[in-house]
Amino acid sequence: MIEEIYKKIKHFEEDELTGDFFGTIKYIPFQEGFGRILNEFLKVKEDQKFKKAKEILETFGTNVEFIFWNKQNGKRKYTKGEDATEPDVLIVDENENAILIEVKYMSGPSDGDTEEKKQINREKNF
Repeated sequence: MIEEIYKKIKHFEEDELTGDFFGTIKYIPFQEGFGRILNEFLKVKEDQKFKKAKEILETFGTNVEFIFWNKQNGKRKYTKGEDATEPDVLIVDENENAILIEVKYMSGPSDGDTEEKKQINREKNF
């Protein structure tokens, strides 16, 4: 539904999945909804690379905004052209902690012919 508002529905299954799931879960208080899902996922991850994610999630605030398919947020701006990126969902709390969601469904991990041009690498530096 939300994907229709953002004019993202053109037989893009990823956008439909994103809109249906995150468009619904955003109405549940973060710590009881998506925050709880992330906590359960991170509980089983002993890997060092998840340490920072666990720390951020522990301090994530309760006043949360879900931003869909936006190329800019506050002071942060994306560039146009090859370096442009459009994360599916950006979840930001009142302390400016952020969780960036990139949904992949029946597609490769990201585009780009070099590592720095790959979508996931452009977005992780957001």
